[in-house]
Amino acid sequence: MSLGPAAVFDPSGSIAGGRRVGHRAGTWVLAAFVGSLAIYAWGAAPTVLYRDSAELQAVALTGGVAHSTGYPTFALVGWVFGKVLPGDPARRINLMSSAFGAVSLALLVVVGVELGFAPVVAFAGAIVFGAGFSFWAGALRAEVYTLAVAQFLVAYWRTLVALRTNRAWDAGLAAVLLGFTLTGHLASAPAVAVLGLSLAWRSLRRRRVLREWPVLLLGFTLGLTPYLHIPWTDTHRDSVNFLHHMDHVLFPETGVPTGAFASPWYRLEWLVTGRNEVPGAHLAVTAWNVLRTVVWWTPLVVLFELGPIAALLAVPGFLAFRRDNPLEAHRVAVLVAASLAFTVSVTFGPLLPLFLVFAMGPVSLLVARGLERLLARGGTAARPWLVPLAAAAVMLVPHAIRLWSYAHPIGPHRWTVLDEDMSRPLPLLRRFDRPFEARDYGRGALRAIPHGAIVFGESIELPILYYFCGALGERTDLTLRPHTELSYPRAVRAWERTHDLAEHPVVFLTLPGSTRASLTSVDSLPVAPNRWIYLTRTPLGEAHADEAHP
Repeated sequence: MSLGPAAVFDPSGSIAGGRRVGHRAGTWVLAAFVGSLAIYAWGAAPTVLYRDSAELQAVALTGGVAHSTGYPTFALVGWVFGKVLPGDPARRINLMSSAFGAVSLALLVVVGVELGFAPVVAFAGAIVFGAGFSFWAGALRAEVYTLAVAQFLVAYWRTLVALRTNRAWDAGLAAVLLGFTLTGHLASAPAVAVLGLSLAWRSLRRRRVLREWPVLLLGFTLGLTPYLHIPWTDTHRDSVNFLHHMDHVLFPETGVPTGAFASPWYRLEWLVTGRNEVPGAHLAVTAWNVLRTVVWWTPLVVLFELGPIAALLAVPGFLAFRRDNPLEAHRVAVLVAASLAFTVSVTFGPLLPLFLVFAMGPVSLLVARGLERLLARGGTAARPWLVPLAAAAVMLVPHAIRLWSYAHPIGPHRWTVLDEDMSRPLPLLRRFDRPFEARDYGRGALRAIPHGAIVFGESIELPILYYFCGALGERTDLTLRPHTELSYPRAVRAWERTHDLAEHPVVFLTLPGSTRASLTSVDSLPVAPNRWIYLTRTPLGEAHADEAHP
């Protein structure tokens, strides 16, 4: 049986072009939300974490500005979650990631039904997607990805509706949501471009360019308005702000930006497009880097995210989908290809699966369609509930490979899972294996740091103090500064000129060898098991005198 491009399955599985998601489909949507929320919330980290998660927890609780690309929607939504939910403040933001992980899976079922998949098959696709390592890990800690995926999927759904109904109102709403998606994570840009161009092409084919393109452009621009939160916060609010962090990197003696970087609009542009590089640096894309990423890193995404069985099932799933609905199958193919091309051009390593997460949703639906086709050939078509069970079984494979790789890295290059976070959860990501390590480290550091000190830290530990000092208002006597090899000597010299080091010492959360060599004397202070911070009350060594006064 062949499906037209605008046809969708009704709740019973029959074809009904243009119908809404019905009762039976709604049951699967609810099951995806409730089941995944229970799993994610149970395993969510109970408190503050290291690295980006600690920064995002502090940013959300203060309504501040995060590292590039700023993530304004995360900050605004997180501020609401931080006010509404009870319990440990950092855990509130972790649970926000869990909640939007569940919302994403429910929306994926809706998208699958709109694409023409039977509801039970769309639910199986949600299992494949939700059980993937990176998405599941992102749902257990403060991260931007689950919210960003939810933004993308609701935009995808409404774009499909607009393409089906051909109503200007639906197209305008889809355009707003596509612009809004970019405020979640810019890795969604290729998928947004494919969907946005689909709307524009539909208007062109129907000769409605003059009437509809301005509406689409206006709606898309309106969807971007959360980015206005960044310059407003940067100039009006005392909150945890990555741009202020960069001020102390670029202007270490005063922390006051000058030149172009003093403009709120330049700062916004740099934050969104600068990729955490020094202003003026440009992305260097070479054919060799892209080829190396494709050959070396992309197979690891397949191995640890989908697993080899699910990856193979996506092929017959796509062929079956193309037979049923060729137009949408080709759109999915272009969306996935565009996301892959963009990802391998701008990043590598642990960020690869995170940037590809926007393409993994549609791919997961194809895996489920492939499972349905395989089971139907085995004579189990009358038992559709086997499809979700088979999907869950198939997703055990990449987790088994992942767990094996922890103790036995694979191959001569010792491959293991691509994980952006240092804290490895226990098998099947049920809970973090060291859930209170970051909290205990931060508490211990605050107890050990003398009153009125200036504290230099790197991106692993310093965000923990941003959380305690900036978000919770503890130890407001401390001055927190980022530690870079280029900026810290000048910042220390500036501190020495205005403070008595005997009463206001310099503290380093970590102490690389090059930094230690510049210090006349240094004391180590224990803050947690096998963890120390480093303190000096003597002026910076003469070796850095020239660097301090260029």
